[in-house]
Amino acid sequence: MHVMITGAAGFLGQRLTQALIDKGSLNGQPLSRLTLLDQIEAPRPEAASCLAVEPATSLDIEIVAGDIADARCLIAVWPVSLR
Repeated sequence: MHVMITGAAGFLGQRLTQALIDKGSLNGQPLSRLTLLDQIEAPRPEAASCLAVEPATSLDIEIVAGDIADARCLIAVWPVSLR
């Protein structure tokens, strides 16, 4: 299962990320990929260090600096068909 967390450098995003990594599954389905999306350049530059996660498994983790309001960023990170 591929999961994307938006606001991953924020308080809730950090905790959700760590919980998913620790558990390794969501709704009984094992995680294979985790995408962390956050606009880490503003307003807290130290937020980038909050995304330095070390998975205990072979989980594929991608960290993306981007804005959820930017459709091009979302499509690049999570390509979906809207048909």
